[in-house]
Amino acid sequence: MKPAAAAIAVLLLPPRLACAYALSLNAAQIHAAVEQGARAAREHAGLTEAAYEIFSQRDTLRLIPGERAIDAVLVRTPFERVRVASYYAAFQQQPFTDAQGAALARQGAGRVEFVIFAHSDAEDAAQRDFLSRFHGFTVRANGRKVSGVYTSVFGPAIDNYTTANGVVERWIGTVTCGFDLRSLTGNRGNADRLRGTLSFEDDRGRRYAYPFDLARLL
Repeated sequence: MKPAAAAIAVLLLPPRLACAYALSLNAAQIHAAVEQGARAAREHAGLTEAAYEIFSQRDTLRLIPGERAIDAVLVRTPFERVRVASYYAAFQQQPFTDAQGAALARQGAGRVEFVIFAHSDAEDAAQRDFLSRFHGFTVRANGRKVSGVYTSVFGPAIDNYTTANGVVERWIGTVTCGFDLRSLTGNRGNADRLRGTLSFEDDRGRRYAYPFDLARLL
């Protein structure tokens, strides 16, 4: 992935927290998320998110003819959002307690976010706001479809890509879209069979669809 997405390696969860997506977190899960994020920052290892990756280009440092705008897509469950928040707090040498993790988990209960890493088609000023023109975010699962309830944009910034003809500049950044999945899983959060597809369109109207399986995630 691009440097903006950070290095990715396989995340191994403790056996007592065997993977199973939950709409809400218990105290043990919150503590584990807080500790994992803080430990990654202490060890200067970067935050590993490969287990939450549903798509990535083979080489996100190189532009290949025919490839479109998306570099990678991550899914963030309530557990992963707490882990990420703990990591960034520790990285900035700020406290992040289990109580803060619990508050964040309550705020995001029932919601899953998809983080889309993308680059523009050109480096000119007209492309600078390309991320804000992504639209049509939906999730289809269990024979039903829900629309995104919020989106947020991080960036853009200029970065370099390698092509067959040399180095080019592109705007890069992320679009995050959140979904309330309670209508798909029920209030008890049973996601044993929650497999679905994330769909959206980019700033040029090109359609993307990425399958995901929340049953293997915490």
